[in-house]
Amino acid sequence: MKLDLDLIRKIVLAVEDTDGGRAPTLSFEGFSPSQVGYHAHLLVDAGIARGVDVTHLGSEAPAALITDLTWAGHGFAALARDDDRWRRAMRAINSKGGGFTFEGLKQLLSAPEEQPAESSSQRGFQFEREVAAIYRALGARVEQDVVVAGNQVDVVVEEETASGSRIKTVIECKNFSRPAGIEVVNQFAPLFGLFKGRGLADKGTIVASHGFTKQAREAAKDMGVELLEFADLQHRVQGRASELKAAEEEVDQARITQAATGKKEPPRIFVVMPFADEFVDVYVLGIRDVAEKLGFAVQRADDIEHNSNILEVIQRQIRQCDVVIADMTGRNANVFYEIGYALALERQTILICRKGEVIPFDLQAMNHISYSNIVDLKERLERRLKATPHK
Repeated sequence: MKLDLDLIRKIVLAVEDTDGGRAPTLSFEGFSPSQVGYHAHLLVDAGIARGVDVTHLGSEAPAALITDLTWAGHGFAALARDDDRWRRAMRAINSKGGGFTFEGLKQLLSAPEEQPAESSSQRGFQFEREVAAIYRALGARVEQDVVVAGNQVDVVVEEETASGSRIKTVIECKNFSRPAGIEVVNQFAPLFGLFKGRGLADKGTIVASHGFTKQAREAAKDMGVELLEFADLQHRVQGRASELKAAEEEVDQARITQAATGKKEPPRIFVVMPFADEFVDVYVLGIRDVAEKLGFAVQRADDIEHNSNILEVIQRQIRQCDVVIADMTGRNANVFYEIGYALALERQTILICRKGEVIPFDLQAMNHISYSNIVDLKERLERRLKATPHK
């Protein structure tokens, strides 16, 4: 007989809610007496309830009659009675394919409430705010969380030199619990190169909360990227607490003013594709150029730096974006997972692949772009994006 956890919960709560001194009569709509008896047997066997074995030759399965709960049973009931705890435990069990032990169920129910998925991004935003405030205290003009050439930039700083010229710096903030590695530099350098080539930035800087690896520092020298430890940045405003506080208030006020003006944020595209050099042109020339032309902000899966589970980060990005663009070339398993997640959320999803690729049967029926070259992709993607609803 199949185990039903909701029936287990119903039985435990019903027994606890029964007046003492008599065995409870257990009957639940949608469940047969055999099912109730079998689940009562499981509860007695697990030490959650006391009872007597009432199994006989005609029984469909082992059965028990519960008299009352044990001490452990009352503890289990207290946890199971909380609807939020029960839902979290069921989600955790279902995500693992349903395999668990009774002790495992109690541990899931006892687990503290999960922190909201946004907490890590909120910490990251606070770190960006602190970086922006320091530059503001040093006399620079500062913008936080802005879109430059279709790309989200953490902080943009404009400073005046002694000669009166102005230098614009794009800053990437990395609030890691470990030194930032070479991959951070490799991902930021091409983006800074794009900005510099278009005259949109003079310098590119990465600020990290816990410094950088040796490999990252060596790579940054070759690529013309400045690396700054947050502690060094803080040292620049040491002894200027009042100025820093005033700068923080100015940064906050600037965001409040921006929100009050009703300035609409650009719609966001999240791109999923294999992490390989052969896809750089597809992303930079075939997707990003088109998206920028149409006023979208773009982010790719491997642009995301994090300290948490990458899957959770990607899922959050898909939930927050307006359109997902997924390149199925190479039949990458991660890409297909992210496509499935986006479709399950009914997110607007544009599928692309190189001509000649074999597409999985489940996705063949979807209207996808099969491109022969970058020019072909740009033309067709532009038409598709214009026809795709978004905010």
